[in-house]
Amino acid sequence: EYFLVRLDTDDPLWGYQLRTREEGWLQGFVTFTTFTTWQTYFRWDSLDPRAGITLDDCDAHVVDEDGSLAADLDQCGRIGDPDGCGVIWPRVAEITLLGGLGCGSHLLQLVLDHLTSLGEYDFVVLQATDNAVPFYERHGFLRVGAVAAHHAKAPVEEGDKEGKDEKPASKHTPSKAPPKATPPKRAKSPKPAGKDKPLSDTEALALARDAAELLAAPAQPPKFKTSDERSARRVEGARLWWANRALHSLVKALSARPTAPHFFEPVYGYLPYYRDFVSEPMDLSTMAAGACAGLYDGRLLAMMADARRLEIAAVAYNGKRSKDPVAREVCQHASRLSKEAETLCRAWQATFPKWIFHGDHLEAEMPEGDEAAVEAMAAAVAAAVSAAMGLPSAR
Repeated sequence: EYFLVRLDTDDPLWGYQLRTREEGWLQGFVTFTTFTTWQTYFRWDSLDPRAGITLDDCDAHVVDEDGSLAADLDQCGRIGDPDGCGVIWPRVAEITLLGGLGCGSHLLQLVLDHLTSLGEYDFVVLQATDNAVPFYERHGFLRVGAVAAHHAKAPVEEGDKEGKDEKPASKHTPSKAPPKATPPKRAKSPKPAGKDKPLSDTEALALARDAAELLAAPAQPPKFKTSDERSARRVEGARLWWANRALHSLVKALSARPTAPHFFEPVYGYLPYYRDFVSEPMDLSTMAAGACAGLYDGRLLAMMADARRLEIAAVAYNGKRSKDPVAREVCQHASRLSKEAETLCRAWQATFPKWIFHGDHLEAEMPEGDEAAVEAMAAAVAAAVSAAMGLPSAR
């Protein structure tokens, strides 16, 4: 079953077979792909106790004892959406399956030579059984730690071993070739966008409450026995962990709006002269990938800035073609989607625990029925977003 799942999900999928020359009998096989994870919170860390690397492991095996290899791995770029094609690590290759009758070393060397010739990968990782660890150590691999906290209600204290995972890894010669990652594809929405009403504050608050209930973030930040710099970093790490998950849920809510289908995926690859008009392309799949990768730094304002970029890009390319009904619709929908993004961001901050989005300085309460108050808030938000446009965008 594991073989079938890997062959079905790995993309791209490469491999070799080794057979006898006369009879054609299979003697060995190996497959490899680009490393992909399915959690937004997966990270490489050999020093975290939850990674399960013990002192006995350090004595008996080749281990990333100082955590430097795991740190280099974790610095690799990633892109994607766990609800779509997964979170892809374009500079990390994974050997997924390897089996052979006395020919494992030959097959492994074939793969390593192949990956080196591609010039697209810096690291090779794999999941090794206990019996296979010495074999991979002889070929230059060493054990690194990886941690994924699945559905945790709160950040796990040190010493808790739950959520452990580990993978041997080998560092390859770095390459200057750019990664060939493509943004994830999102399903098209069948909903028409003609006469639907704009998103109200009440509807936005209902969506925010549903998302908050699903994520179940803690009401207070984690508390530690000491208040030193290390504890402060752990609190900020917990905030970013929850904020990035909340931002991803916000993009999903925005993608479900009737005005969203025009902006599901990047368009600069096939629209003529697009980059002549648009210097900063933006779309919903890129925003979702940015939220997963932590490119927004847990900031609602940074996401609102990218929603504004989406609107600016749509108007810059389509604005002068006012007689074209499609171009006119794209501009209208982009403007409305940007406003709905601001409404959702205010709702997310008003609903989620205060410590998660405390640095965005948006209004804590959402006024309803008071048009003057709503307009004043909209003006304040517009000014804040304009200032936030200087933040790095999720690209």
